[in-house]
Amino acid sequence: MDITGCILAGGQGSRMGGVDKGLVTFQQRTLIEHVISRLQSQVQQILINANRHLDIYSSFGYPVIEDHVELYSGPLAGIERGLFATQTDWVAFVPCDSPFIPLNLVASLAEAVTKQNSLCAYALTKEGSQPVFCLIHRQLHDDLIETLKAGDKKLLHWLQKHPYSEVLFEDSELFINLNTTKELERYNQ
Repeated sequence: MDITGCILAGGQGSRMGGVDKGLVTFQQRTLIEHVISRLQSQVQQILINANRHLDIYSSFGYPVIEDHVELYSGPLAGIERGLFATQTDWVAFVPCDSPFIPLNLVASLAEAVTKQNSLCAYALTKEGSQPVFCLIHRQLHDDLIETLKAGDKKLLHWLQKHPYSEVLFEDSELFINLNTTKELERYNQ
């Protein structure tokens, strides 16, 4: 199964004082460098969805895609761009602020969609759904455009409109999002 990886770095970073979270330093590297290092062996190619500091994101050597401003709807806008830009049938999405993503994330999601004949899959932990860690077939792109035009911004709601799979991961620490300076300091030790 050929899969593109898309790192979602297009957010506004409002819980971290408006900083571009993907470029925040964590353990001597930027958060996005941590994500790239854990994702690159799991996919055939990588896209970065970003809306600021495009020159810096481009310096990592992967195509950078921007949201359509009129469709801005948080992660769904980045997912729309990833599905639009992909050359593969499947796209695995991960956030830029999760430096510990599982090294078997994409394989586990791909196994689930294959076995269950679903069009999307997302991670699940004991804390609940982790829909931003997902695998989506590009045929859902047109439906996502219609969903965004209708003003629906809920990722989990949109995923569950389609044949979907949930994949349970035991270690919920692998899905930590470093959303605040406090969280960054806590895990940076």
